[in-house]
Amino acid sequence: MGSLPPQHGVGSEQRTARLSFGNLSLFFAKHKTVVILCLVVIFIFGVLGFPSVASWQTKIMLDAGRLDDAQWWLTLYEWSGKSQAQAAFYRSTLASRRGDIQKADQWLKTAADLGYPKNEIKRSWGILRARVGDFAAIQNQWKELLEHPGADGESIYRGFIVFALATGLLDDAEKVVALWQAYAPQQAEPYRYAGLIYSLKNDWPEAIHAYEQGLSFASNDEDMIAGLAESYMKQLQFEKALLLWQKLHAIAPHSVQAVTSQADCHSKLGESGEGEKVLKKSYSLVEHDPQAMSILGRVYLEQGKVQDSIEAYEKSISLQPEDIAVKRDLLHAYRVAGTGGDLTKIEAQVLEGQIALENMKEISNKLSQQPLNADLRYQLAMLTWKWKSHDEGLRWLRVVLLTDPTHEKARQFLKKHAPEDRGRQKVLDIVPTKSF
Repeated sequence: MGSLPPQHGVGSEQRTARLSFGNLSLFFAKHKTVVILCLVVIFIFGVLGFPSVASWQTKIMLDAGRLDDAQWWLTLYEWSGKSQAQAAFYRSTLASRRGDIQKADQWLKTAADLGYPKNEIKRSWGILRARVGDFAAIQNQWKELLEHPGADGESIYRGFIVFALATGLLDDAEKVVALWQAYAPQQAEPYRYAGLIYSLKNDWPEAIHAYEQGLSFASNDEDMIAGLAESYMKQLQFEKALLLWQKLHAIAPHSVQAVTSQADCHSKLGESGEGEKVLKKSYSLVEHDPQAMSILGRVYLEQGKVQDSIEAYEKSISLQPEDIAVKRDLLHAYRVAGTGGDLTKIEAQVLEGQIALENMKEISNKLSQQPLNADLRYQLAMLTWKWKSHDEGLRWLRVVLLTDPTHEKARQFLKKHAPEDRGRQKVLDIVPTKSF
């Protein structure tokens, strides 16, 4: 008869349980202090410390730009009910970095009402104003923001550079864009702004260098392709510029600038026939663009198609009658044809316009020494409006108000000629190009 298996009945289980409990009791008796401390630590970090952990993680995720993770941790922090003011401030920061400025403003006001530290409220308010281009409100706060950019460096740097460009502080803009490049060396945007700054300073080799660096990070960036092409044209490197305009046209088939500038390059290279082909191929796209019609008039005239040239120039003037440069070109075409409109009247307009252009150069030179002189900017705006471009004149008028929000003449002119203008244009819309 075989041996019986071990018995594992109720009695055996009870003995094992008593033995285990006894061992646990013995361990607790020997290490009572350690066990109590462990339980206290678990309680503190598991219950009382949870809000601090959630708050800390929310800030880390916000600073790292991981906004979805930040929202998750912020929800946990709000659930803890630890600090409504802190939660509202985090909500404002989250909305700001997502580009929802209205919601960010609302949450920031809530945080302020709940007693969040005033210095933090002031700083975040300044960053929000920079994001929307309300630069007049923060002119005295730039120094503090630039010295301590933190995780908001991109918004601060971008905001100051646009402010500086609009008010003619090109040297300051150049210094800050260098800070931005060091802050985000692998991003394209600082180099895009650097290219713009050097273009406005007529430093074309540096502009080319900046745009090429930016394109190494974002090879299909339309603004930088156009900026690089324009810089090459200023250096009379029309072959390189033409290749870039062709690349831009392939990326953006509906870009009027790409078509027009290709034709311009062909003209400068002595290939007027090619320029004509480019414009005619996309005529439905460019027929309402005054610059395109002006270039079409030029390539016609270069080929001896005088009457076609006159018609193109006249169409350009009908689209932008204030542009004195096109009137000068039309006058030349009339003289080549030996006939045409009222030459005496056009000659008088061209002569007056040439004087105005010289005045614009003089004012611009003065502005380089007095960049915050609102009256000089107003004079330049009005001359630009009358003799070059209404749109460009409006840009200069917006800069007048940026420099001096109380400038009544600029305010009244904008009210009359741009009634839809509420100071909320795209950020770069307030940066005028050269007016001559």
